Amino acid sequence: MNKKILLSIGIISLTFTTVFGQCTPDPSYINPGFYPDSLTGLADAHVGIPFDEVLTIITPIDTVVLIGPFPVTLTFDSLVVTDVLGLPPGFSYSCLTENCAIPGGISSCLSFYGTSMLSDVGTYPIIIEYDIFLGGNGTPDIVSANDDYTINVINSVGMDNLNRPSFDLQQNIPNPCNQSTTIGFSTDKFGDYSFIVMNSLGEIVHKERITVNKIENSIELDISNYCNGLYFYSLASKEIHLTRKMIVN
Repeated sequence: MNKKILLSIGIISLTFTTVFGQCTPDPSYINPGFYPDSLTGLADAHVGIPFDEVLTIITPIDTVVLIGPFPVTLTFDSLVVTDVLGLPPGFSYSCLTENCAIPGGISSCLSFYGTSMLSDVGTYPIIIEYDIFLGGNGTPDIVSANDDYTINVINSVGMDNLNRPSFDLQQNIPNPCNQSTTIGFSTDKFGDYSFIVMNSLGEIVHKERITVNKIENSIELDISNYCNGLYFYSLASKEIHLTRKMIVN
């Protein structure tokens, strides 16, 4: 039978090989689709700085297809990412679900990561290939690809800045968090840094100045009064500004 799907959802993954790993879906999203959407796009990758982007995917419970001229509601069994073409050199991925098969009606996620070199600077169009299984059918009902996304690799410190300080802002632990969390960072540039936490609306919920006089450092952040949701924390000096995401749940 010829089936034509009526419900369109965003579907993504990033692959060289099938990897089963850990990531955390963003709980602020509830509708089927993937986040961030194609208008927001993927974060830029910066030369020499480890890159780790988490993508939330929410699959529907069912969907409507046309079988001949008739609309029929079918169970959305799973979305299976089969391949991704065009990732920057050395980039890889991990999936929350085994074999990158995401069952219908759940919130899942993917992450992809790597560290770019100066020779990698440029724009990388991503082609995401995937299968959709509906109504208990053992073979894919839809085989398609998505080419709406790119990864930009940029050299934010300039090619001639050979003496830039080494700097690494780490992912908070634990994440998600609900009472307190620890944020580690390392730098060989000592002095004053500005530490800021913002909510998903861009409102500053915490700000402090930190004097750094050693390479390895940590910040203990009290989040007991934070509302659930997505937050961004930034650490900046005159030379460097890095931002990461955290989830309060």
